[in-house]
Amino acid sequence: MPDPPPVIMLTPGFTLLGNYSGTGSFTDHDLSGPPFIATVTYGDGGGTESLQLHGTSFNLVHTYSGLLATYTITVTITDNHGVTGTATTTVTVGV
Repeated sequence: MPDPPPVIMLTPGFTLLGNYSGTGSFTDHDLSGPPFIATVTYGDGGGTESLQLHGTSFNLVHTYSGLLATYTITVTITDNHGVTGTATTTVTVGV
C-alpha cells in the first residue's frame, strides 16, 4: 500500500495592519513519526521559510508590507519517508 501524504488543516487567520496570524495542524496516517520537515510560503515574494512544529501543530505569523492585497499561503509537510502534503489558504490584507 502506498505511503499517504501528511494531511494539513489550516484554520482561518486574521490580519491587523498587515500583521497576519493563523494556526494549523497535520496528521500522518502511516504513523511514520518524526522527523517532519515543514515549510511555509506567504505569497508575497519572500520565498520559502522553515516552519517550526509543536508536535503536530504550528503557528503562522507574518507581516505583509503590501496592504489592500490578497496573498496565497502555502504550507508543506514532508514525513520521514519523503512523502509531502500541501495545503493553501488565502489572506486578504486590508488597512
